[in-house]
Amino acid sequence: ALSGLVLASRIEPAADAANPFVRWGRVKILALPSRIFLRSQPVFVYYEVYGLAGDEARYRTTYTLESRTPDRNVVARFISAVGELLSDDEEKGAITYSFERSQSGDTDPLLEYFSLDVSDSPAGDYLLRVEVEDLATGASAERQVPLTLVEG
Repeated sequence: ALSGLVLASRIEPAADAANPFVRWGRVKILALPSRIFLRSQPVFVYYEVYGLAGDEARYRTTYTLESRTPDRNVVARFISAVGELLSDDEEKGAITYSFERSQSGDTDPLLEYFSLDVSDSPAGDYLLRVEVEDLATGASAERQVPLTLVEG
């Protein structure tokens, strides 16, 4: 299972577990409920993955950022996520990255976050889609969230 996607202005390791913005005592999230970001501002994305199989969780994550205006070219750099560029479909205004990871120990929930540098992307409305596939079972879950980039 996959939690909803939380868009934030900042995500960092937690220094104070009692802080109300800290999840599971490990990650501090400054959510941006408006989902409106300045182009000069990184877009931080947080989510939780539940129920990965085995003592060592093996999973593939795929991120797709697509323009909701078909004639726009999406340019995005994923920071904090080392992945393989699967496609850069300028005609559809979408870019897709995928990577595989494994993690042992306490993986339920598995806390994941990354940031997007969208400074080279045009202002406009976008849709971010995240899919996580459990490589042990083949099960997958997907969530999506709209966001808006504005000049500034």
